[in-house]
Amino acid sequence: MLFRNSLLFLCLSVFICIADAGRIHEKLKKVGKRFWNIQPTEEDIYQDKLWHWNDQPDDVINETKWFEARVIAGNMVEMSSAENKNYKLAKAFIEKISDPDMEVEICGSETKLNSFQYDMYMDRESLKYKEVVDLQAINYRVVGSTKETLVVELRFDQVGKDESKTTFIYTLTTKISFDNKFSRFVITKIQQGGSCEDHGIVGFAMLDQETNPESLKTDPSVQGLFNLLIPKYFKFIEKDSKSIPKAWMHALDMDETDIEVFRARESAPVKYTRLQFIYFYLRFAIMWHPKLGDQDYMSIQMLSQDESTLSARVTMKLQIGRNKTALVHEWNFKITAKYNQRDNKKWYITGLEFLCPPTITDYMDLSLLAYREVVAEKFLLSLNSQVEPVKWYSSMEFLRYFTKYGEFTSETCNTGEVVTKDDLKNLETSMFSSDALYNITIHKYKIDYTDIPLPATETTHFKMGTRAKGYYSTAGINCNWHQLDWDFDIEWDKMHQFYYIKYLKMSCPKGMRLAEDDYLKVSPDSKELNY
Repeated sequence: MLFRNSLLFLCLSVFICIADAGRIHEKLKKVGKRFWNIQPTEEDIYQDKLWHWNDQPDDVINETKWFEARVIAGNMVEMSSAENKNYKLAKAFIEKISDPDMEVEICGSETKLNSFQYDMYMDRESLKYKEVVDLQAINYRVVGSTKETLVVELRFDQVGKDESKTTFIYTLTTKISFDNKFSRFVITKIQQGGSCEDHGIVGFAMLDQETNPESLKTDPSVQGLFNLLIPKYFKFIEKDSKSIPKAWMHALDMDETDIEVFRARESAPVKYTRLQFIYFYLRFAIMWHPKLGDQDYMSIQMLSQDESTLSARVTMKLQIGRNKTALVHEWNFKITAKYNQRDNKKWYITGLEFLCPPTITDYMDLSLLAYREVVAEKFLLSLNSQVEPVKWYSSMEFLRYFTKYGEFTSETCNTGEVVTKDDLKNLETSMFSSDALYNITIHKYKIDYTDIPLPATETTHFKMGTRAKGYYSTAGINCNWHQLDWDFDIEWDKMHQFYYIKYLKMSCPKGMRLAEDDYLKVSPDSKELNY
């Protein structure tokens, strides 16, 4: 009897639980419908981007920090005198990247200034000094900090309108920002020292570069040449043997450099400004790299030298794309450098000729053939540098390498509709907000290598497919796997000699049953494309 009663009680309990479960399920469905309409808060977006930022490799963050430090340092110098050519632009830039709660300490004074007060202070101070003639004669460095902060030390000299000489020393503390359109870091604190005649704050030592070219006569080497041209504190960021060096461009003279660069399908070299060449060379570095394992891919031949001038030819043996069997081409550039032109005991490159290897018959064709595999490599780097699972909106980072100043047009799926965006920041925000609906993670990819038009045209296109997992339902059927198609329109830029992505169309996720296919897995193993 007791057993039957217990059994009856158990059955009733199960029945009640099932009934309650049914009611709970219905309530959850209603809550779920309301949930899909909830948009992520700004804090949600910030925390997600911060998580992905902290997950980036140290070398990637370090390179970003040094780039931002150079921009901030240059603008701080530009806004030090109202006579500087870019004074207004530099002043506006510093204002834009200053945190609303920024604190400023001038020469150890106990009275701290806020951003508005500092702006007024610089308005007055900038009228006291002459134009900075040599914007390259500044010394700055990145000091130890967390991934979420950047600390920059800056030192430069100024000449007052009364001909007096003044030294400025800054320590600028910044924090990470994902909303600022002008910089990845915003300034939270400025400590200004230097001559400070009224307070006498002592600053840090100058960071000099080597100046004696005599060693090149007995032991000519690329490193020896670069030691002359770039400050010592740049050296540690050039350790990556997988990419070509870039810091030497710091020595390009701001005003007098005569630069000539080859151009695809043009018989004679073309004149470039300093800034045009820097953009060209950075894009060149995306496409070209040393052969895997080649530690001696660079060599130098001194053409002439004395105490004040030198000329040399630098040779780089490089491969394009990520095909390990690709032909190695010898790239040569000739430089002329002069010493102590501005009484600052420094070397500057005043002439540069960047030559095209005779082994390349059509540079535009070669670029187009390698372009898709380079895009695939950056796509994989973007995914594999993050902790799994990688959300689809987090896969957009690779586009930064292939868009001109971050500008392009995109049509992507958002809540089942195609939405048009005009830059990368808006695209990432749109895709983040739609993730609550799709909740999918990318697991496989495939680049379409068919239909490469040769000879290469100025505008063309290619496709990439990705396979993703998630619980988004298609036509009411829950699907574990989804197909996302990416269509890219690209356009050749004559000045930068590079294909830029101008238009991206991404399909909405399409549910599918995954069978055996030729898609490659997105995993650390797929880094076989990378050098």
